[in-house]
This record gives sequence, C-alpha cells and structure tokens, in this order.
Amino acid sequence: MKTSAKRENLVKKLRSIAAVLLDKHLDDARLQSACSDFKSLLLTITGLSMDDSAGRADIILENGKALGTVWAATCIDDFIRTKRFVSGLAKAIKSQEKFGRKPIHILYAGCGPFATLALPIMLHFSAADVQFSLLEINPLSFEKVKKVIATLGLEPYLKRVELVDASTYRIPKDEAVDILLSETMQRALSEEPQVPIVLNLWRQLSQEALLIPESICLELSILKPNHSEAVPQMRPSISLGTIATLSAEEIIQSNLIQQWENGQTRFWENTFQLSEADIKPPGQLAVLTEIRVFGEERITFNQSGLTTPLILSDLSAFAPQGLCLKCWYEIGNMPGLHYTFMP
Repeated sequence: MKTSAKRENLVKKLRSIAAVLLDKHLDDARLQSACSDFKSLLLTITGLSMDDSAGRADIILENGKALGTVWAATCIDDFIRTKRFVSGLAKAIKSQEKFGRKPIHILYAGCGPFATLALPIMLHFSAADVQFSLLEINPLSFEKVKKVIATLGLEPYLKRVELVDASTYRIPKDEAVDILLSETMQRALSEEPQVPIVLNLWRQLSQEALLIPESICLELSILKPNHSEAVPQMRPSISLGTIATLSAEEIIQSNLIQQWENGQTRFWENTFQLSEADIKPPGQLAVLTEIRVFGEERITFNQSGLTTPLILSDLSAFAPQGLCLKCWYEIGNMPGLHYTFMP
C-alpha cells in the first residue's frame, strides 16, 4: 500500500475512534472497544512491544517518577479516564473559542508515547483551530510520539515537540498558552509529578488560561460495606474532610507557587480527629480522589485507576475512643501523601 493511502486509512480509523470518544451518548462496551482499537493502532504505528524491558523502565526524577513507555501506553486502557479527558479538553477548547481566540494553543505536559489526549482533538478540530506543544521527558516515549505525528501527517497541529522535564521547563516568552493539559498522576497524586509540573507551568501563564484537569480533590473518608448489595462492597460512608485540592483557585488562594519557589516541599498539612462513632463499626480509612476534568466531565469513586481509593488503615485495629490523623503532601523524587496516627 502506498504511503499516502496507508496514512489515509490510519487517519480514517482514528477519526472513527475520536468520534466514539467525543460521543455524548455512549455505552461502556463501545467505549472500551474503541480504546482497545486506539491502542492497537498506535502500537502498530510505533512498533512498541509491550514486552520491551527497556520500555518498562521508569525514570526517577527530582520531582517525581516518569512512567516507562510501556506503562504510559497502557493508560489508554483506562477507558473512562481516556474518554473524560478527551471530552473535557474538547469542551475547554470550545469555551476558549468563545473569546475569539484562534488557534487555541494547548501545552500538553507529559504526552507519553502516543499523545493519547491530543490525537482525537487533532482529528476533530482543524489546525487553524488548535495548536499543540508536546512535552515529554522519557527519551523512548519522545521518539515514539514523534513517529506517531509523522506517520499520521499531523505536523501542522504542532508548535513543537520537546524532550524536557515539564517541572522545570520554561515556556518561550513570546508564546501565549490558552490551555495547560497535564495528566501525570496516579491515585491520591502519588509518585508522578503532577503537582510540581502544574506549579511550574501555571506560574508562567496568564489569568485567562485554563487548567486541565480543573480540579483534583483528595478527601479523607471511611469506607464501610454496603449490606444492601448481594455481595457487600466497600463504599464511602463518612467524609472526614478535604486533604488537598489542586486547582487554579487553590494555587492562587493558598499561595502555593510562592511557597514552592521558596523551597517548601510540604503542602496541605492537615489534622483530622476521628470519633468513636466514626470507627464503629470498623471500616477502612481511605483517601478518595475525585477529578473534575472540565465542567461536568468528572471522574469519581472507582470509575478509573486514578480514583480507586488509597487505603490507609483498617480501623478495627484502633481503640474505640477514636484517634487523630496528621497528614501532608510532600514533593520529592517520589511525591505523595504522608501521614501519622497520634493519640
């Protein structure tokens, strides 16, 4: 098959997948099938082997872990996550267009080997509508994403593709960014550098820019079995309060950027008192993650690997008079939530 015909065939398949991801009315089976096709097609384009030992190696950075190329590729399997981010980004673009901004410039920090969240957007909008700058720190992922763009002939959508650490990257001074997109995280904002990436890049943007996801909220909760189900499942029963929120509003109100620039590595220090009523009957103390990608596009409890609960403790091990939990978020080469129990 000639190169032009092969490219046309690939683009046609990806347009169909993009249409599914952006469809308002969608069942899980159809979405899961589309994401499976999406991944298979991109593996074919890149020649990436899921058994490649080099591709499985994570990169430990000063501000967090960059996923190995293979693990970054598997993120596409999390179909609710993929759908919500693609749909949310499309809606954010349309909201910026209302202000007469064209093309909308999207800075995509941590694009991985596939630029998974960008491709459906490129195939839905024109290059006159959207422009991307792609940042990636993993050299293998960087090479693969360049191959994807070249194979599909999507270069007109790009301002640049750079092999850089997004947590220290400086945006060219003559460039305005309309949307900052970064999905470099795991549940409870652990291990990966979502927080330092957002703090570094957001301080360089204008107040008119949008942040995707809009909000990542970590909540302390007690999970208890729901006995109304045939097989009782652990469900959120008691909310003990918010541990941390990463959003544009929170960054401004809590002065997070200045604290970070001053060398602070601890953020969101909180103390929670659990009463006897909270811990009886016993349940599990957990951190829940809720993500508002944009507007009504949200990822909630157990809908995705990003929102599975982080279990801190089985409360049956504690005395009935209650206990106190102190917790904080710490940035470092393995960022995440730290906690200690106190009398």
